[in-house]
Formats: sequence, structure tokens, C-alpha cells
Amino acid sequence: MSENGSQITLFLGCLIPTKYPQVELATNIVLKNLGVPVVPVCGFSCCPDPIYFRAKDNYQWLTLAARNLSLAREANADIVALCSGCNATLRDAVHILGRDGELMRIVNEKLARIGRSYDGKAGVKHLITYLRDDVGVARLQESVKRKLTGLKAAPFYGCHILKPSEVMQFEESLRFPRSLDPMLEATGVEVVHYNGESNCCGKGSLDEEIGLSMAKEILISAKEAGADFVCVVCPYCYAALELGQLALKRKQGLEIGLPVVFYPQLLALAQGATPTEVGLQLHKIKANVITDKLPTAK
Repeated sequence: MSENGSQITLFLGCLIPTKYPQVELATNIVLKNLGVPVVPVCGFSCCPDPIYFRAKDNYQWLTLAARNLSLAREANADIVALCSGCNATLRDAVHILGRDGELMRIVNEKLARIGRSYDGKAGVKHLITYLRDDVGVARLQESVKRKLTGLKAAPFYGCHILKPSEVMQFEESLRFPRSLDPMLEATGVEVVHYNGESNCCGKGSLDEEIGLSMAKEILISAKEAGADFVCVVCPYCYAALELGQLALKRKQGLEIGLPVVFYPQLLALAQGATPTEVGLQLHKIKANVITDKLPTAK
């Protein structure tokens, strides 16, 4: 349930089902352990992408987002998005259409062609926001069966969960966010702060070299700060920081070797799940530093 008593449904987006199923696996484990029921909603499409698709055709971008929102409304469920980009698109669509009657009229004319409509309302939250605000850190701590002590985590927020702040409403500080600190500490890890934890990961850059340079700066800073791994909340950031390490080794001979994991994977491990159950074996940069220190679940 959300904080207003509504049911929730998971919005997976495109990347998670096709490339990173471990995020869905771990999230389902986490929510089950927290006693949170999830309503299945069939028919969700791409969110769509909040950068390139939106820049190409704003009307179609809004229409496709409104279609997704209408499906959740029909199911009487609030959306919990596992991807920061999906969260950004859907929250922004709610924000825009709820304030612009003319755009709403245009979008509903388009939706009418497929027998759908959107009323301008919908609950949309990122998984991290939902766990922080609706579930609460206290319940996260209560669900933990083994503390992941002896590990240092570098949190990475990325862009879309933070900005634009009036739409995302995630945290007041855009340069020095701290919402992940107590959520990470609930698992038993030590939080390491470093330069760049709220930077853009570089994945959205059309210039591969610029994007790689941005990822490199983040990774090196986190490693120099003493982090054992980077904890992300977005599949695009995961791709930039993990696959970026492979590209850096191939192109520059630089081997950073810093594992990148999703927060729900980490929480599920602390709740007692095995590394295989949360899909750590699917990662390119192996997280042996985590698995080797896993205590026995109580």
C-alpha cells in the first residue's frame, strides 16, 4: 500500500525486463519480505524516454505516458517505478497534464482512437521514494536478517530522480542528497561520500567519449574514497557505470574493478536472499567483495 492507502503496481520500463531482470527479482523479494502486495497491470509500454523521445515529439511523448497512467488508474493502483527515467517521464506527465487543459484535450483526442482516456491524476513514485516515505526506514531495518557489516557503499543518485526538483520532489539538496544514507545503513553497510555522487552518469550523452569521461570521474572518485561498490537506483546509471568500466579497460587499459549493484539487491541480501536469487551472477563486474562477506541469515 502507498501512504494514502492505494494499491501499488510496478512499472518496469524497457531496460529492466530486457537487460536487467535482477532489479525486478530483487524488488519482488524486498516487497514480499515487507508484506507489500503488488497489483499486476498488463499492457504497460515504454514510458517513453524522457530525453530523446520527448525532444522528437512532445505530444506523442505525453500521449504514450498518459496511456500508461490510464492503465494504472483503471486498476486503482499507484505506480512504483523501478527506473529513474520512467519515474521522470510519468511524474512529469502528471505534472504537465494536470495543469494544462489544452494539452489534456489534445492527448485525450489521441487516446480516444484506442478507446482510452486519462483524467489527469495518478500516483507515481520511484521505488526508492516509496521505500523511504511509504514503508519507512524503520520497517526496512526490521526486515533485515543479516547486517552487511564490513562493506563500504558509495551511493549514486543520477539525474532523473533529483531533477527537476519541483516535479520529482525527492530531496531539497540537489548537490548533496542524503536520502540513501539511512536506507543503506539499514542494511549494515557504511556509507562513503565522494565527489560526483549526484552527477549525471553520462549515459544520456550523444558523444560516447564524453559519457565515458563522466562515468570515469564518478568511478575513480568513489574508489579513491574507499568504496567497495557503488549502489545505484537506475538501470541507465548501472549501464553507464558498469559497462563503462569495460569500455575504459578496452580503450584506455584502465581497470577500476568497482562492482555496481542496485539498492533492492542490497536490501534483499540483507533480508536473507542469496546472491543468485538477486541476480548478482548476471553482473559483468563481479561483486565478490559483497558475496565473500555475507554472514549467515538469522
